[in-house]
Amino acid sequence: MTEPIVENNKFIYTLSGKVLPERAVVNLPQQVLMVASNEGTMPLGWQLTISIINSQIAARLSSTQEVTDVEDMRERVEGAIRFCVDSLGYILACGYDVELTQVTLIQPEPMQHIVFGVDVQGIRPKQQYTHQEVLDLFQKTVAVPRHKQQPLRRALVDFREAIRSYEDTPFFCFRAIEDIRQLFVTDQDNDVKRTWEKMSASLNVPIESIEYVWKKLRPIATQLRHGGSVDATSRADRLEMLKITWSIIDLFILASIPASD
Repeated sequence: MTEPIVENNKFIYTLSGKVLPERAVVNLPQQVLMVASNEGTMPLGWQLTISIINSQIAARLSSTQEVTDVEDMRERVEGAIRFCVDSLGYILACGYDVELTQVTLIQPEPMQHIVFGVDVQGIRPKQQYTHQEVLDLFQKTVAVPRHKQQPLRRALVDFREAIRSYEDTPFFCFRAIEDIRQLFVTDQDNDVKRTWEKMSASLNVPIESIEYVWKKLRPIATQLRHGGSVDATSRADRLEMLKITWSIIDLFILASIPASD
């Protein structure tokens, strides 16, 4: 008989979720143990155990200190689980996705249970929309003129991935803006800086947003694009990147831009 494991860490959290699509049956060949650094608000030396059976995710996080930002924990744990699932997807040539749905603090008592939302708080200008407001915004988005549809579709795809994958938020945010910039590239003018200026003028993008994208977001995204390593993005920086990207996409949807010849 093996000796019971003595738990030295004071705080124990369990997280659960599932691997998508739901019709897939995904099993990790073994449990995975990770010992992580103190990135973001996470305490030093937190440990994570991951198990996936029949596409159901069970994760256990232990730490000597309390996790003060549950959303930060969610994003970093989800990133670790994505790495495991992406590894399996590579081996099997399958496209999987990951969704964490809830976390429970089981030690110390009393138990705390949190169900995660699906949005990122603080991006859109209003937290609550009426049905009519959603309908109006939806109709404006899907009814953009034909010449704006392809760049908008690509921008929305990249913005979705910016929300879903916190580790790659800078890369996908910048690419979403670049998707829009492509509408302003012509055979006669493909200069990057000039077409950025043309885009910002046509969309009336605030100068501080352009400066943020060009001076802060672009260097990080370029490094990630070329396979380089960058420091982990803080939650505050991630939120700012998403807010600015959202606002530029919104300006693009609303702007009247003539089709090129």
